[in-house]
Amino acid sequence: TNSEVMGLGVTEDMEQAPHKYIHSKPLRIWDRYNVPSGMELAIYLVYNLGLAHHLQAVELGKMSGPVKQGAPRWSRIIQLYQLSTRLVEQHHQRLEEEPSDDVIVDPQSPLWSPTYTLALPNNLACAYHSSGNDENANETWRQVLSHIWCLLDLGCTSQVECLSQLLENAAHLMDPNPVGRTATAA
Repeated sequence: TNSEVMGLGVTEDMEQAPHKYIHSKPLRIWDRYNVPSGMELAIYLVYNLGLAHHLQAVELGKMSGPVKQGAPRWSRIIQLYQLSTRLVEQHHQRLEEEPSDDVIVDPQSPLWSPTYTLALPNNLACAYHSSGNDENANETWRQVLSHIWCLLDLGCTSQVECLSQLLENAAHLMDPNPVGRTATAA
């Protein structure tokens, strides 16, 4: 088969679909007595909906071949991941601006895990790439690399389950002499 389903993601042959590691673990509520707040629950639902559509699009692509740029399914996937990103940003901003004893930040929550903070922009970049929007894909993978560098500085990379796959997706951005660009002396 053309793909390998792993516990953490879906990968495809690099010749056919480069930059394709998709973090396929959905966000889960593990403790039925500790259900996330309304905002956190919305983030879980929107991200998981985007992920479900993304994985379905990958499967459909395997059956029908490459998709055209701007296909409606990729647009919907991108919109869901973008909404999830905005919701996470708003949630974090609200927690910083309005600290409250009523709001308990659960460090075990997937929203605070290094893996999730990398998985969301990585999956968004993969969706951009699949839709043919490599400019936005590369910009988003730069964000992934920036997050990874921050985690390296903090010594937290051991907490990222899929670090090598995420780095592989963005590796083309680290090439000092990419195709089409030449090093010139001033």
